[in-house]
Amino acid sequence: MYYRHEILGEKRAREESARIAHPLCKERRLYRVDTRNFGPVAVFDGKTGFIGLRRKFDTIRLDTEYHYDPGADGTGCFGTANPWQELEDSLPDDIELRESMPDICRDCGVRVEYSRAIYEANIANGNGRALDPGYVSPWSHLGATECKKANPVGVQNQLLFDWLMKMEEKHLGPPGWKPEWLDPTWHPRKNR
Repeated sequence: MYYRHEILGEKRAREESARIAHPLCKERRLYRVDTRNFGPVAVFDGKTGFIGLRRKFDTIRLDTEYHYDPGADGTGCFGTANPWQELEDSLPDDIELRESMPDICRDCGVRVEYSRAIYEANIANGNGRALDPGYVSPWSHLGATECKKANPVGVQNQLLFDWLMKMEEKHLGPPGWKPEWLDPTWHPRKNR
């Protein structure tokens, strides 16, 4: 079994001295990272973690992992992202630095909003489940729609996703070389 950094020819010691400390990481900057679930490049969110592309089964999606330094996530726990090289690229200002965009209604496409106050009122009135007779949905539409009930669904930040895909291709190996796991159709069980 080979690890990604070995496949890419980047054999290096995984020593603490190779890690870029949390206070030295720059917001919106691209880094080479060793992480548990994604890599090899990710953008620092300016607070506690890195947003990168996670490949699991047949999907690729945006995901966040926290900096490895103790307490960088604000909880005193250890994170799983170990940045070891700052790259020259930064996320363009016109791309929002977030995994997902505001939720929309699956049925009509209008933005929806969750109300914690309505949820807490349901609980206080004994109507905490959607099947309870006095239940009021905490989700509501933010615009005009013919839709009777908000059916929320999350929306991935497609601009950030596309930019990270380009950065992975740019910073991996010699020109023209593309690791098989970068191909969205590749799957470790199907392509042995």
